[in-house]
Amino acid sequence: MKPGQVQRLILLEGVMLGALGVTAGFLLGALITWPCVVYGLDFTSMGETMETSGVAMSMHIYSVYNWPRMIAFSFGGLLITSAAAIWPAWRVGRLDPVTAMRHH
Repeated sequence: MKPGQVQRLILLEGVMLGALGVTAGFLLGALITWPCVVYGLDFTSMGETMETSGVAMSMHIYSVYNWPRMIAFSFGGLLITSAAAIWPAWRVGRLDPVTAMRHH
């Protein structure tokens, strides 16, 4: 392979690993928090209400999905993972193949 092809291969691998990690993290995170969204956390055994800074709060607390923020963080993770592949791709493109094989 030519150095440019190796560079593109490493960049593609970084993007694909990032996409796989972001997808798995997004789905796993949504799945793990689903019970808190649907059923909430029930703290009524401690009392009916709780006062914090003069504000009465319910003892049954529900989670809420913030879809725009979840998507933004997912794209941010993909961007960071893809950017992390730039240095190794650049470095491999500059190596002499014989020297690189001897090094390992």
